[in-house]
Amino acid sequence: LSENTVVYKLFPTVNAGNNNCSSNLPTLEKIAENYISRLSGFLNRYIWQNDCFNLHVVEESLVSSAHLKGVTCFEDNIEDEWFIVYLLFYLTEKYQDLVVQIQDNDGEFLLIEAAEYV
Repeated sequence: LSENTVVYKLFPTVNAGNNNCSSNLPTLEKIAENYISRLSGFLNRYIWQNDCFNLHVVEESLVSSAHLKGVTCFEDNIEDEWFIVYLLFYLTEKYQDLVVQIQDNDGEFLLIEAAEYV
């Protein structure tokens, strides 16, 4: 992973039964649009250093189920990275069946931050 880059993966699920929507790519595309729409109030007012928050569909592979993924290069503005954390936290509050993973070149930096308080 490149320096000053954050990668985030979103794994939404469907409430009805235990069906995972990750097997349905058009559904994932609609979910991505819904998430971006939900965040538009934040995204439209924020000035990004380099890349903005983004989501695209990643198809299922041998190592991962289909999911949404975003990659943002934040250059020297660490606040962009923390703003993305806020956006993802906001989404997980609104969509309780959503699971999120976020990493930068240090790895899963939220675990590193949390370890200081454990």
